[in-house]
Amino acid sequence: MVDRLVISADENTYFKEYINIVYAAWKKFFPEIEVSLAFVSDRDPDDAIFKKLRKYMDVEVYPIVAGVPIENQAKMARHFLAGKYDKDVITIEDIDTIPLQRDFFEDKFSARKEGTILFVGREVYDNTPDKGKCPISTMTAESFLFKKCFNPTNLSYEDFISSFIGSSKFDSKENIAGPPSGFSDESVLRSLLSESDVTTTEKKRSVNIAQDWIDRSWWHVDSSRLKSGNYVTCNFLRPFSKNYQHMREVVEFIYGQDKEKGDVIFGLEQ
Repeated sequence: MVDRLVISADENTYFKEYINIVYAAWKKFFPEIEVSLAFVSDRDPDDAIFKKLRKYMDVEVYPIVAGVPIENQAKMARHFLAGKYDKDVITIEDIDTIPLQRDFFEDKFSARKEGTILFVGREVYDNTPDKGKCPISTMTAESFLFKKCFNPTNLSYEDFISSFIGSSKFDSKENIAGPPSGFSDESVLRSLLSESDVTTTEKKRSVNIAQDWIDRSWWHVDSSRLKSGNYVTCNFLRPFSKNYQHMREVVEFIYGQDKEKGDVIFGLEQ
């Protein structure tokens, strides 16, 4: 159903701290998939940290484009990378989100029709000013469809990022040069879909997120539910390094044992 997970991070923000546990979580529940990381950095692509990561995952390093916040670049870098794998079926996820079971995701993935882009939870935007947007989480399709949607003219990475400067077809959140708090790749996607002939499969979330997610907005962990696999996903507290003790139970669930911060949080061991 899915060949590859694509995630992204950048050099300058705390999001890279989650790389290790995101990899571990996906491999726990989907050991058959490959993991690809788009990393925005001015480090040499052969830097030691990338060599270390490449022992476990595919890593593509993209240069920092001047005039565009690095956080915004990282959001879009994953979509650029997702278009590089031809017929592989790709799923996109946020770098600070992990699965806590297989069944929910397998149900969503299996609903996708071949040759279409799967969106899960698009209904959350119905009857809102954001109607037409799609949650990026669990967006799934063949790689060539990501390219057709996001980069149909086969731009270089730098030109790809620059092409979204000043965009505002539906709202100002399409402008990649805007502040990170005011940029949304969901806004960019809405604009791109309005100009594309790609077809979609839509699947409702069909969960009570307040009960079925462990989420930074209402952080609470029921140990018995976690261990029995009744939670669907975890959206971590931020940053990982400052909230590690609060999240240690989830860490232990993923790794099967208690782990020290330096073994889990990417960057602390560098």
